Amino acid sequence: MSKESVQMRRRLLLVGLILLLGFPILLGRLVQIQLLEGFRWRQLGQQQAYRHVDIPARRGAIYDSQGRVLATLEVRYRVAVDPKVSRFAESASALYNRLAQFSGRDPDFYARRVRQAGSARYVLLESGLPEQEARQLERERWPGLILERRLERTYPYRQLAAHVLGYVNLEGNGVAGVEAYYDSLLRGHPGRRLVRRDRLGRLRPLVGAPEVEPHHGQDVVLTLDLRKQAIVEAELANGVRTAGADWGVAILMDPHTGAIRAWAVYPTYDPNRPGAVPVEWLRNRAITDPLEPGSTFKLVTALAALERGVVRPEMRFPSGFGVFRGIVMRDPEDWGAISLAEALARSSNVALAHVAERAGKGALYQMARNLGFGSRTGIDLPGEVGGRLKKPSQWSGTTLYWMAIGYEVAVTPLQLLCAYAAVANGGLLMRPYLVAERRDPNTGRRWITRPQVTRRVCSPESARIMRELLMQVVERGTGVRARLEELSVAGKTGTAKVVQEGRYEAQYRAMFVGFFPAQEPRAVLLVMIGHPRGAYYAGEVVAPVFRRIAYRLGGLMPDVQRLLASSAQADGYPAEARLPVPNLVGLPLEQAQELCAALYLKLEASEEEAGWVQEQQPRPGTLVPVGSAVRVRSLRRPGPMPELVGLPLRWAVEALERSGVRVRWEGWGKVVRQEPNPGAAIPPRVHLIAGWK
Repeated sequence: MSKESVQMRRRLLLVGLILLLGFPILLGRLVQIQLLEGFRWRQLGQQQAYRHVDIPARRGAIYDSQGRVLATLEVRYRVAVDPKVSRFAESASALYNRLAQFSGRDPDFYARRVRQAGSARYVLLESGLPEQEARQLERERWPGLILERRLERTYPYRQLAAHVLGYVNLEGNGVAGVEAYYDSLLRGHPGRRLVRRDRLGRLRPLVGAPEVEPHHGQDVVLTLDLRKQAIVEAELANGVRTAGADWGVAILMDPHTGAIRAWAVYPTYDPNRPGAVPVEWLRNRAITDPLEPGSTFKLVTALAALERGVVRPEMRFPSGFGVFRGIVMRDPEDWGAISLAEALARSSNVALAHVAERAGKGALYQMARNLGFGSRTGIDLPGEVGGRLKKPSQWSGTTLYWMAIGYEVAVTPLQLLCAYAAVANGGLLMRPYLVAERRDPNTGRRWITRPQVTRRVCSPESARIMRELLMQVVERGTGVRARLEELSVAGKTGTAKVVQEGRYEAQYRAMFVGFFPAQEPRAVLLVMIGHPRGAYYAGEVVAPVFRRIAYRLGGLMPDVQRLLASSAQADGYPAEARLPVPNLVGLPLEQAQELCAALYLKLEASEEEAGWVQEQQPRPGTLVPVGSAVRVRSLRRPGPMPELVGLPLRWAVEALERSGVRVRWEGWGKVVRQEPNPGAAIPPRVHLIAGWK
């Protein structure tokens, strides 16, 4: 036998020996896995094949006080692209231009996003695209286009009440406004469902598996009234533009309850696209920006002296010129010795400094504290600050005199409004609030907000005298341009210089705070305009805005309506005023008519047209004279199923039937459920359930 054959045999024997010895080891391992550890491995396999997935909870809707839907969920699309797809580069510019037509952005915005993404295969370009526009993009077959369907938060009235509503981020969490303050209640809690993963990794429902239903978010009803909100926003925007100013704030409140009826900040934004405006436009100046209140703070000085009993309305004080602890004060002119009523009407700094001397720093500080200055009001919005009110131990020798006329103190517009509301209602400081009611759709439970008195700030008699003094400001003083022939108004003007980096600049803030009717106040209103150009005194810039708002709001208040003249052309609302046209596209025709009526505009539509507004002329935002016509064209049948929850049942049924859709409905009141859901294709027959839950 050759040497090579011997070596080969040895190798075969070695391999055979290894196999012979390895077989018992493999057999033992098999027994261990199958018999001894089989249960554990089967459990592990089931854990990998089965898993729990979340069932999303529906975010609660937000309504105004009359049940109109201000925030809801609708089908929306995210638009993304894969830049690595062939032919994307050739069509990219055209795609960016197409998206710009839908969003109003610059096409370069999308080009920059793609460039900054580098080598990414997924670049998000836009979110919140309506289904109709997404379908158009889909039909156009753009290379690399990615459309993702999802339920997104939408705000049907766009900019209306934006700083109250706030908005949500891409994850659906509240970022600002009511959306952020009540986020945990609006969001709800997701449910859980057991699913099975097949061999290809796809998740399949497991028939008969236990399921935990989601706890849907609570619905929220605000104290705001959409019609009043529309009036206040339109007039504030008109006033800011007329004055050439940078910004404005206006708030309307019920002085007896603290309920906020309208809240406007200008410039505003669309909560559907909060990223489309400068960041400073998102700031809620009414609670985040403390400022020196100027002459509007003279209410505190006069009320402190009246409550302490050291002055009477007929007492006379020097005016024109005065020196107080080394500081020199001057009035626009010397009126001689004037009464407290005249001092407030003429806004005499010198006379009010003498009043503050009589009251003393303890009384002035305590009245300011009682009226809520230096602490938060407790409004149910995030970001509120308490302002600045120094303790008497921190005062300088001149603080008493400066504070008497509204300097060396910083307040928010909302704090100022609440102080005047306390005088209007007889001396009670009320906690302001925006949410009137919360509703749990899972259980039917309701939580109703009750008016809350913070404290009594003065006697009813002192408040009555103060109301009469403030009436004189409007009747014959600096607030005369807020006067209405048909309606008694009381209030105070204020003009204050702007402080920047510790120095007073040649910029001003003009404000007017008042209430009406003066004898039996039903509403208290603050209007503030920042950095007007040209005329800057509050009596010239802000008082006319207050007058126009008060007149128009009076027509919506049953208690006030009887006091107003029936003429369409009011003294408080000049014919030359111009208003922005609201965005009506997508609204039911009857809802569009109501919004136009609130803004003193006429809606024109052909008798045969019905359903949902598809086009309008003039375009949204166009400035038109009072009483102008807005022409609309509506669809007989809307594209995707609209959001009907929250609308009066009569409106929803009539709009659908006029559009050729048969409706089966149950109950009465407002729509609380609809089939199919918003965004779905409309079937020949729609089912609506109405009620008051």
